[in-house]
Amino acid sequence: MDALSALSIAGTVTQFLSFAGELVSQASELHESANTSTAEVQNVDTVYSTLLELSFGLKNASRDLSELESNSDAGHLLGLVAECQHDCDKLLDITRTLRSEDVHKTWYQCCRQAIQSKWKMPEIHQLDERLQRTQLTLILLICSISSEFQHLQQQRIAKLQKDGGQHQLNQDRQFAELRDILRSIQSQVTKLENSSDGLHRIQHLGPVIELEKQMQNLCINANDIQKQQAILDTLTFDSRVIRHQAIPEAHPGTFQWAFSADELDEEKRQDEAMLLHWLREGEGIFWVTGRPGSGKSTFMKHIADSPNTRAALRQWSSPSEPVISSHYFWIFGTSMQKSKEGLLRTLLFEIFRQFPSLLKTVCPDRWESEFSSSAAAKPWSIKELRHVLELVTSPKVDVKTCFFIDGLDEYNGDHLEVSEELLRLSRLRNIKCCISSRPWNVFHDAFGYDRSQYLCLHNLTKRDIRQYVQDRLTPHPRWQRLVDQTNYDSQLIDYIAEKSHGVFLWVSLVTDKLRNGLTNDDDLSDLSSRLAKFPSDLESFFDHILQTVEPFYHEKMAGTLRLARAAEKPLNILFYEFHDTEYRDDDYFLHVKQPRSDGERESIQDRVHRRLNAYCKGLLEVHGDRVEFLHRTVADYLSLPDVSDRLAMQSPTWFHPELSLAKVHLAYIKILPLGIPHRHHPGRYDEGMLDEHLRAVLALASTHDTEKTSVRDKFRLLLYDMESVITTAPGTTTACTSTASLYFRERLLQSRLPNYLQKMLSTDTEYLESFDWPPLAVILEEGCPSQHTETIKLLFKHGQKPNEEFLILVSDKAKRRNTPWTSLLSLLIHQTRDGLTSRLLPYFGPCLRAGIFDLFLDYGADPNAPVYRREGQQHTTAWIDILFACFEIEKRDEERYLRVLAQLLRRNASVDGVIPMGSDNTLYAKAASETILKRFFQLARALDYSHDFVVRVSEHLIRRAARAHWSLDAVWPEVRLAFGDAKIKHLKTIYRAEKPSRWTRCVSLLKVGRRKLNDRTAP
Repeated sequence: MDALSALSIAGTVTQFLSFAGELVSQASELHESANTSTAEVQNVDTVYSTLLELSFGLKNASRDLSELESNSDAGHLLGLVAECQHDCDKLLDITRTLRSEDVHKTWYQCCRQAIQSKWKMPEIHQLDERLQRTQLTLILLICSISSEFQHLQQQRIAKLQKDGGQHQLNQDRQFAELRDILRSIQSQVTKLENSSDGLHRIQHLGPVIELEKQMQNLCINANDIQKQQAILDTLTFDSRVIRHQAIPEAHPGTFQWAFSADELDEEKRQDEAMLLHWLREGEGIFWVTGRPGSGKSTFMKHIADSPNTRAALRQWSSPSEPVISSHYFWIFGTSMQKSKEGLLRTLLFEIFRQFPSLLKTVCPDRWESEFSSSAAAKPWSIKELRHVLELVTSPKVDVKTCFFIDGLDEYNGDHLEVSEELLRLSRLRNIKCCISSRPWNVFHDAFGYDRSQYLCLHNLTKRDIRQYVQDRLTPHPRWQRLVDQTNYDSQLIDYIAEKSHGVFLWVSLVTDKLRNGLTNDDDLSDLSSRLAKFPSDLESFFDHILQTVEPFYHEKMAGTLRLARAAEKPLNILFYEFHDTEYRDDDYFLHVKQPRSDGERESIQDRVHRRLNAYCKGLLEVHGDRVEFLHRTVADYLSLPDVSDRLAMQSPTWFHPELSLAKVHLAYIKILPLGIPHRHHPGRYDEGMLDEHLRAVLALASTHDTEKTSVRDKFRLLLYDMESVITTAPGTTTACTSTASLYFRERLLQSRLPNYLQKMLSTDTEYLESFDWPPLAVILEEGCPSQHTETIKLLFKHGQKPNEEFLILVSDKAKRRNTPWTSLLSLLIHQTRDGLTSRLLPYFGPCLRAGIFDLFLDYGADPNAPVYRREGQQHTTAWIDILFACFEIEKRDEERYLRVLAQLLRRNASVDGVIPMGSDNTLYAKAASETILKRFFQLARALDYSHDFVVRVSEHLIRRAARAHWSLDAVWPEVRLAFGDAKIKHLKTIYRAEKPSRWTRCVSLLKVGRRKLNDRTAP
């Protein structure tokens, strides 16, 4: 039973007990005393009305209790309510009798009369005793309910603290308030429990109301914390912190110059002081650039995490505390780690993590609906993320934020576009950005215009490199002996720092080699010779490293490096164990076995670690359970054409990077107990390990789907085995098999494998029969439909229909009918609330160019189909959506668009049943055509568009209007305003030429009538 509901009902009981106790007390006093000292404050009519209201309240309380979840407290409270209801009814009977005699008498006068005639003292005493027993029981019950409430809330608060701690949310003040409220509740409960005068304390409603108020405040505050955490959970993602954790910490003592304010006027210190000056006083963007391997990511991590940065920013943000938010792009990470969405979500998460109270202000829609399951699962759009970020900087929000964004060159989109967006972001109130990237032209043009707001890291780290080399070499146990023997004067360390050209990665590799030399007792001359042989540029150095690999390992070296380069992100260490097996057994993935124990897994990890050292000499490194490139520059090096060709020549003849990568993914699936991901609706699943590996294999297979090679055949064998593995796992029930089969086939359908799908359909014509949505609709749940043109074409050839209806869930309770055709339009076109203004979504252009619209129309897509978009929003009409899209068509797409529009209009585009949105569902009948066309020509006049193109669109529209006999009397004035007299004359000529004669219309009507008559008389 809900404690707040129970306390509210207890309050109703308390109200009755208080009032009834007062009445009985007056009656008892009259019976025992002959004087008339009792205050005559209420007439009998008022008493009757009050009792009647209390009776209604008790009846409602009884009903509410019966609807609440039952427990012992609920049962006891229900008993109390029943007793009070009985006593209330008795008092009502007495008062009703007294009231009928004289409504103007006071309760005091009526009681005196009743006592003399009807109401005897034993009855009064019995009622008084029952009321006192009920009060005592009520006190105990309130204490019990309150104690249970405290216990449950303490558990809830503990869980909220644990959940908040995982994200390091700044909610300490809120939790302190919750603890204060809990202490206050406990204090009130203790007073009730320990007071011998408790009966009098609850004679009035005040204590119960106060207790209920405290409980409500506790629930409201706890709900606020839970909402904050729920919204933040939608912003974070699993890989958000991985890149930050993987970046090495700055070597002790390095980068201290960034926070030094000494000798600011000296020219040699000016570059070093620029960042500190910007942190304290600057605005806009500060750009950190440098050569590959110069330590930009380590520097950005060091700056973003340093308390010195926060101290410097306080001068800029004063009097408020600055917010520091950082994001680290990673080219080898997940899509979220290298995308704009990942950037915006990370920046917002960090802001709200530090100031969670902002969420209620800047995310009002999510705040109000976050406890509903549909709202919690609602994905963030780029538009919404941008909007919220702008709200954070609005005058209403007094927060100053500094963003640190590392590795902009590792962003997987348009670098010019993201640079422009960051420039716009940095112009917002109270925001500035420190950004790092390689010194590419696109970034230099965007951020290098102000010499006082960028630095080249490799020009400033010579002292840091010298410090690093000294700290790496001098602790070696043989270094001191070398120094004593040769009177060493730091020439070697100085030479390394000079030769490094500011590239920390080169220094790290060189010092490792020199430390090995010291272990082998190299003297200073030997070390200097070693150093002289090391190339000073990284690419040549990597060549040098690979040349040291034993020839016996060259095949495995080449295969291993090519496998790592083919992967989109770092692979699990077990992948390399599987791959090593491939050199002995090409089909190992068909019978791979799961490691039997933790000890065996540890043995595998140790073995892989040693083999990678032998094959790759440190260019691949093991970090936990993942294998990563030593540095991004290694991947860049392996992508060089001459290096790639050399590795291909050294690989076995059977080796194919994509196929080998698919094999290790499948082998990994086989050894792990991976469950089928949760299915939200057809084609939409939760992300998870199984989904990640399955989709990786399908993506690799899709690159070879059109080939007629042995590689394609091996991919097909692999896919067939994968479906078998997923659907026939040990212990799988029939129901689970069906779910797993549906999951695999939906993902297959979404993976651009039309030739493999054709093969499966030719083998099993019912291969897709288990789908609960049309396969065409399932495809639309995955990316841009233009990527699936061949699959869509294949499905149409196998009998799929664009107008096939299916039910779609629009809320927890409501469903509506949809079709693949209308799903496509809702995916490509956004409609404003009037239903007569189209806004094209990103996939529209690619689908138009890929011929998706032509395909759907060729197979009978209905121009007049209703298109639904959002719950509670009226539908629009397919052909009208596409008509109003013309104002946003790109120049290169004009001819394709006109072809699609002409097809729609020829296929009997109609205004029958059109319901313009915002029209209160009123059918426009004949006026619908005027409404639509007038709106079209009004937009033609108002919007920025290609005049000649819209005139050509209008020609198609006028032809359809003429053939369909749409009324245009009110439309022509709008046409004149849009195009002028010459064009309106041209369009009227088309209208007259296309309009059927009266005789033709009569014949047409007769044919329609005859068809209807035949339909009625048909058997």
